[in-house]
Amino acid sequence: MARKRKRRGRQSLDKRRQVNLIDRYRLEEIWQDGVCDHNEPLISAYGLCANLTCTKCGTSMQFILKFGYPKTFELTIDGQFVGYSLTSDVREFIGTKKFQLVMPEDGADPEGEAPLRDQTMLMLLMNELLMIDNDHDIYQHTPMKDFAKMWNKIPCQHETGYCQIQNDMITLECTDCASTITFTHRHDDKFQIYVTRLPLGGTDCGLHGADKVVRFLRESVEAVDLPNVLADPMSDDPDRDAHNIVKIISLLESHGLLKRVDDRPYGWLVKNLSAMICSREEFNVLAPPIIDKIHMNNIKCSDGKRRISERHAVEHAYISWPYSFEGVGIKVDYYDIVGTSLNCVKCGFSTLDDPNADESYWSRGCPECGYIGYLLDVGSVQSII
Repeated sequence: MARKRKRRGRQSLDKRRQVNLIDRYRLEEIWQDGVCDHNEPLISAYGLCANLTCTKCGTSMQFILKFGYPKTFELTIDGQFVGYSLTSDVREFIGTKKFQLVMPEDGADPEGEAPLRDQTMLMLLMNELLMIDNDHDIYQHTPMKDFAKMWNKIPCQHETGYCQIQNDMITLECTDCASTITFTHRHDDKFQIYVTRLPLGGTDCGLHGADKVVRFLRESVEAVDLPNVLADPMSDDPDRDAHNIVKIISLLESHGLLKRVDDRPYGWLVKNLSAMICSREEFNVLAPPIIDKIHMNNIKCSDGKRRISERHAVEHAYISWPYSFEGVGIKVDYYDIVGTSLNCVKCGFSTLDDPNADESYWSRGCPECGYIGYLLDVGSVQSII
């Protein structure tokens, strides 16, 4: 068996987090101190930090979002470090409380150094803190509107429109009239559709089936752009993004808009480890022996630009396409998605507030700390490899 490399400081950090992993029931025990009932709590959120505070006695639990596989919250109570909890446990714990939520207006201090970064961080925090799992009723109450008619009634030929798929969303944007229509995949074959025209407000058109979406796309766009890989490796959750786009692509395939084409050579890593082939759980089983095989055979890995580690190589394979696509009645192009997150989940550096920066700044990882993405070495609870 190949010798596994050790990273200084990483092993002790993982062990500490595993020892202090706190489930939702233990969270409740810590919160209920027996002195106060804490039945009037307030949650204040800013950036990646949420504070649960009792307005009666002042007891405060602080949750700081930490990225990795899986994501966790670092927990303190009245300023004392307690341990780490999975985001799912914290979400269930918070869900049992009737609380007042306080956040900065527009998500950040507009006078701060990086308001766009802070807004993005707060969005990531709230997605983990208050996410509702397997509950689709919240989308069912929006009245359905004829989104195609609404789009076509805009006084514009939409000749400069382009259609792009990323994560869980299909976006059609026209630069001539500053109009956008978005199709966000919600569940099964349903998309929530939103039409926006600047400077006017947007309209939520409700949930519509994939058949209507495909018919509209075929009639309204000449080409659809797919990302060159399944997810931006710099994302806070490449797994989530990859599987979201896999769901959309599978829907477009089943409804006849896209067709798989195995017309170019794909490496055996991608053929075995792509997120279109296996889940993260399956990947966790398949990847270690593949890494051992790479190491024992002294195979050198690269991303086409530079040498990379075996672990980096298998993670790159995980978010890679195992085949290409061609459109049926529509053209398919690819765009470079790498770096579109514009922020680093390891050190917090961001170019979101820099109008002169673009994705090219991130082509070799974080320009500040060198983090290469894929949630590698960001201090996760448990190493995936």
